[in-house]
Amino acid sequence: LSGTIPSFVSEFPNMMTLSLEDSSLEGTIPDSFGALTSLNFFNLRDNSLSGTLPESLGRLSELTAIVLGKNKLTGRLPSGWGNLTKLRLLDLSYNDLTGEIPPAFSELRSLEHISLQHNADLHGSISAFESLGNMSSLLLYGNNFSSTIPEGLFSNFTGQIFADFGHNNFTGALPETFTQWASDTSYLAIMANNFDDGVVDGVICEEVPTLFADCDSCPCCKNCCEEEGTSGN
Repeated sequence: LSGTIPSFVSEFPNMMTLSLEDSSLEGTIPDSFGALTSLNFFNLRDNSLSGTLPESLGRLSELTAIVLGKNKLTGRLPSGWGNLTKLRLLDLSYNDLTGEIPPAFSELRSLEHISLQHNADLHGSISAFESLGNMSSLLLYGNNFSSTIPEGLFSNFTGQIFADFGHNNFTGALPETFTQWASDTSYLAIMANNFDDGVVDGVICEEVPTLFADCDSCPCCKNCCEEEGTSGN
């Protein structure tokens, strides 16, 4: 399948799954998709779609997954998507999205996996994610997010945590959560930010199996940093 998305797709209100991944699709996502009121899985990943994210998708109350990564989508995250209370997966990675995280996203209490890495200029605070008690993975690599990591992030989660904050502009310290749940954190990346020196403590060093951090923020990375310095001479 190639070309633009056929307009007749929106004429099937009982459709539950729409998956057209890696299909060479171009053009925009039709606003009329807001009529697909039974849709629960929406996957258009790895195409060449452009334009903005339709606010109308916020009316699809049955949606559990939005997978739109690896396209050419632009503009801001629609605040109306905060109505998607059953949403468990949000993948908007590898696009050209800009702006801040809408405060309304704090209502997405079912969200488990958020992937926003590699966008044009997503920035500001991620405080809207602090209240998401079911969230297990948060991928923010390669944006312009700033401020501190919210103290309550992952604080109520009881499974495996996967967190990538790399290559942003975060400041301050890591929340105590990452020490408390270090043994339940499978991946933590904080490199190329503006965190405080020594922000990675000994517990995180010992218990997080995959850790990426700058030398200044990670005392336990001493050996790796020395090897890197030696190899550069």
